[in-house]
Formats: sequence, C-alpha cells, structure tokens
Amino acid sequence: MALLGLDRRELIRFIREVDEELATITSRHHDMVIGGGAAIALLWNERRLTNDIDVVSEGMTPELRKAIGRVAAANSQQLKPGWFNDAAKVAAPQMGIANPILVFDGLRLHLYVAPAKYLLLMKLFAARAGDTQDILTLIREEGIESPDELYDLVAEGYGRQLLRPQIAYRIEEVWDMHTRSQERDDPEEQGTSGRLDS
Repeated sequence: MALLGLDRRELIRFIREVDEELATITSRHHDMVIGGGAAIALLWNERRLTNDIDVVSEGMTPELRKAIGRVAAANSQQLKPGWFNDAAKVAAPQMGIANPILVFDGLRLHLYVAPAKYLLLMKLFAARAGDTQDILTLIREEGIESPDELYDLVAEGYGRQLLRPQIAYRIEEVWDMHTRSQERDDPEEQGTSGRLDS
C-alpha cells in the first residue's frame, strides 16, 4: 500500500509520540539535527509533504530507534518502518552544522533543523529532479544572487573535484527557473501593471 505524505501537523504529532515513547525507555536526552523534506516542511513550507525524517547528525541510539519503531508499528497505515532514519548522514558535506534551528523541545527529544545553506548544499549535491521545489525555496531563503554562489557552495561543502556534470546541469536549470520566477513576481518587469498614475 502506498503511503500518503505527512504534512507539518502530522510530522509534529509523530515526533511528539516518539518523544513520549523515548521517555518511557530512557532518561537520556537526545539532540538530533534533521534535513530533507521534513526539515523544509517544519520550517519553510507547510504545504511540503514527506514520508520520512532524515537525520543528518550523530546520536541515533538504540533507545531512540526502539521508540521510533514503536511509533511506526502503532501507525503502520501512515508510517513505513524506516520513516525516521539517519541514512542521509553518509552524504553529509565536509562542513559542520552551524547554528541549527530548534523546532521541537520535548521531554527526551530535542529536534533541530539544519540551516537553509546546509540543506541547499545537500540537495544540490544530490542533483535529483524531485528536489527542484525544495532548492528554489532554499535559494530564496538564503538570498542567493547568482549561480556562481551555488557552485561555490558545492565546492565549499564537497570539494570542487566532486562537482559532477549532473550538479552543474541542476544548478543551471534551477537558476533559470528561479530567475523566471523572480521576473514574474517583480512588478517592474510587468510594464505599468500594478501601478496607478495620478
């Protein structure tokens, strides 16, 4: 059965359930940093749907995995077994995660979102067509002003030698989309529309 995506409200609900389960298992506090679609849904785009939560930091203890598994089992119609996992951290950039943003402060679980720059870097490096809208959201959030900034960001995070042709293609493609979007939103690009002369 195909699972429907989770929105911001549902993500918070299931994160809270994990925290409650974790509190019955351990007294240890868990500070986790997440990325991916869940991070964008929680902080920048409430309409964004996702099927999982991608952890990009260390700290996935056996106790946390157990709590996650319990919540998945109790909500099997909505959650797949690996709905909250740390597989994404193997593709994390060389730079550290500076100033993560707290989005959930629970009894045992403290969940942070990686900064927009960090998420943008990971999504550019992955070069997936399905990440286009997320990349555009993050470009706007970061105030990126040229495609050169995107190339430099990837080089900073992964090394210029790993700037694959697919990444360059994605940068040029999304920048073209971003530019056209900005032109549509800019009244100066639309003649006299939206302006009244006295």
